[in-house]
Amino acid sequence: MDILIQLMIYIGSALMVLNIIQYYMFTRNMRQVGTLKIHSAIIELPFFLLIFFLVGYLLIAFLGDPSIMMAGVLFGGSIFVSLILTVMFRIIKRLSSSEQRTRTMYDELRDELTTLTQDSLATFRVNLTTDTIEDRAGMDLYESDNTSQTYTELMQNRYSDLIIKPSSDNELGLFTREGLIEHYQNGHNSAQEIVYARRKNVKNGYYLVEASLIQKPSTGDIIAFITEREYNRDVVNEAIWNKALREEYEVIGYIAGEQLGVLLNRSDNEAIRKHIPYGEPVEYENVIRDLIEELDLNMERQDVYDALDLSNVEKELSHKAVYTFDYSFNIDDGKVYQSVTFYAVDKEAGFYMIMVSDTTNIRREQEEQNRILEEALEASKASNVAKSVFLSNMSHDIRTPMNAIIGFTNLAKQDEDVPDKTREYLDKILTSGNHLLSLINDVLEMSRIESGKIELNNSPCNLADIMEQLQAMVLNQSDAKNQRLVFDISKVTDMSVICDELRLKQILLNLTSNAVKYTPENGLIEIRAIQTGAGEEGKASYEFHVKDNGIGMTSEFAAHVFEAFEREKTTTISGIQGTGLGMAITKNIIDLMEGSIDVITALGKGTEFVVCLELEISDSYNDSEKDTVSEVSDVDFTGKRLLLVDDMDINREIAKAMLEANGFIIDEATNGQEALDMVADSEPDYYYAVLMDIQMPVMDGYEATKAIRKLENSKLANIPIIAMTANAFDEDRQNAIAYGMNAHVAKPIDVDQLLGTLSGLLPALDKC
Repeated sequence: MDILIQLMIYIGSALMVLNIIQYYMFTRNMRQVGTLKIHSAIIELPFFLLIFFLVGYLLIAFLGDPSIMMAGVLFGGSIFVSLILTVMFRIIKRLSSSEQRTRTMYDELRDELTTLTQDSLATFRVNLTTDTIEDRAGMDLYESDNTSQTYTELMQNRYSDLIIKPSSDNELGLFTREGLIEHYQNGHNSAQEIVYARRKNVKNGYYLVEASLIQKPSTGDIIAFITEREYNRDVVNEAIWNKALREEYEVIGYIAGEQLGVLLNRSDNEAIRKHIPYGEPVEYENVIRDLIEELDLNMERQDVYDALDLSNVEKELSHKAVYTFDYSFNIDDGKVYQSVTFYAVDKEAGFYMIMVSDTTNIRREQEEQNRILEEALEASKASNVAKSVFLSNMSHDIRTPMNAIIGFTNLAKQDEDVPDKTREYLDKILTSGNHLLSLINDVLEMSRIESGKIELNNSPCNLADIMEQLQAMVLNQSDAKNQRLVFDISKVTDMSVICDELRLKQILLNLTSNAVKYTPENGLIEIRAIQTGAGEEGKASYEFHVKDNGIGMTSEFAAHVFEAFEREKTTTISGIQGTGLGMAITKNIIDLMEGSIDVITALGKGTEFVVCLELEISDSYNDSEKDTVSEVSDVDFTGKRLLLVDDMDINREIAKAMLEANGFIIDEATNGQEALDMVADSEPDYYYAVLMDIQMPVMDGYEATKAIRKLENSKLANIPIIAMTANAFDEDRQNAIAYGMNAHVAKPIDVDQLLGTLSGLLPALDKC
């Protein structure tokens, strides 16, 4: 037994030595753990135990004969103290490691605060425990933002002077000293608040105040690292999100796999609220099927189901980013229009956004706009009709006095007793009258083109004949200036084409007349037609070149040469007259023929226009179809009787004088009814032809022609009738033919044209 007691005492004594060593190490490590300095009571228990057991061992040594009980207590106590110190030592090691991490975090926050200072308006390091400002920096600090005041004073000054609108109900918000301490003690390491404030730079705006909260390792004080930065852009972005999505869409959700998750549902429709629930994801197909069944749709349910079926959505989104489907349904208040938009967020994963918007107001606005546009269209049509009527009346009213001016001038020139000086005046009157008439024609033609009244009348024609007629038209003008004209069609293989012969002549005549006009005396003008190749099946490509060595154009004017009313300054200085509409008319006609025109020019070096057209090749053109004007000199009109129908005395006087000078006998009628009666009462072949005006009282020319064509006597019913009228538009010519007239001659009367037309009626007369 004594041996056992001695063994327990020796072992206990050794444990005591180890306990003392452990205690020394414990207290040494404790000094490195700042948070334990305020909890020194932790080490009091093991300290008193060590003292207690040390006294026990000293008593045993003094008495020399301890009892077994005392030896057991000392031995067991030594083991107990050793275990306590071992556990506490491990705790200290963990606390030391945790504190090291805290210290590292603290240093990082401090370094981060230094970095944020470069981009922040203001930064602060605040000791909340002591209510002091340890450091501050930033680009927008105030004089009051100093370390001599407490944090509480700082916040009171800022909120009273700077903060216009805090985001919280509390006037000082979360960022009071007490508020941040409580926030940290509730387990939060960060805090933020958005305020609307007035900054030092006198700029109002939103600012984000953020705080990182941590306990200072050395003292255990609660430290707040506070930063302030501008937040306007973020507020705007959030407003855009709210505006673009929350206000525009009634339902916002996502499809993941086959599940529909709803993030927002603010629809007023009961069925949509019921079948598209907010919260936990639901089966997409079930939701769509149930919703379609309940809505009173304005289209087939199966069509809507097919459009919204997930497989169809995936198919649509396989080749595009957004898929939208529109539909409508009926409610008590009327029709509702909605649009479902699917957006592919991740096609491979099958993750899509789904957004439902109410487009009722938009559709109603569109319908209202369509109604307004339809009314505007009808008004425009009415305006165009009124414009056409005005132009027709204007053309008629202008041509009537022009007919008198030109007609009487021509009659005066035929008088052999007219003095030379007077004849010179008459020539100038005639030239000016014809020029005025051309200006009127250009203005009316351009107006009709702009209103879409010009249509093409395609028929078989021959390019060689067109070039020959063009040469005849401009030859007198070029001869007067001693110019040389070169017409070349050697590079054309297919001469017979189908096109609007009148419009093609108009294009080439405008270009050639301009070339003659703007080329000085002894100049050279070349007109060439070239077949450049095959076009579509049955068509060929042609180029028409009109080139001169005249005054040319500046590059600036050439860029605007095809615009209406554009004229080069040099032309006005040179005294060359014109409206500036000829090239605009030419360009519009070419556009109507689906062709193109280009200009190559240089000031003082001449101009070349190139017209490109694709024309259909014809194999039905009869080369014998020639203009009969050139054959007028071979026709003898002596004794041929004409019925001249016109309600204006002056027009009849002019026409009668011109026609009688060429051998005709003239009978007169003042309206369509008189003309009908005179033809009906005449014998067959008594009248060679009827020259019929259109706008007349009692009965107009069209009605008179219809009535004549209905006469029982076939010869009288088929008498040649020529419209001789101031109604000179294309539709006037077409109307004349449609009402049964044989030809159309516009006023002012061109005697050669009228005689050529009459001579062309001889075969028709012989057949009657």
